[in-house]
Amino acid sequence: MMARIDLDEVRTVYSKGVTEHEAIQLPWAVVTDILGREHRGTGEDDALLVDVLLQSGAPEWVRDAEGWVDEHGWGLIAPVVQG
Repeated sequence: MMARIDLDEVRTVYSKGVTEHEAIQLPWAVVTDILGREHRGTGEDDALLVDVLLQSGAPEWVRDAEGWVDEHGWGLIAPVVQG
């Protein structure tokens, strides 16, 4: 059985200039727990993380989302937040 992620703990906002986007960022420790090793930067690793997010109830936008990595973890950026 794949790991489940508490989405409330990984939801965040990603800012591009003055535009804010809903985002999900998995801390590196969570990524390592899911993969059983460090992320290798491959599409296969990304696809597995997306599958786990979807099985955890993440919104459909995660399937085709733009991503980013930084010192805090691996993330996906949603379309623009309407507000």
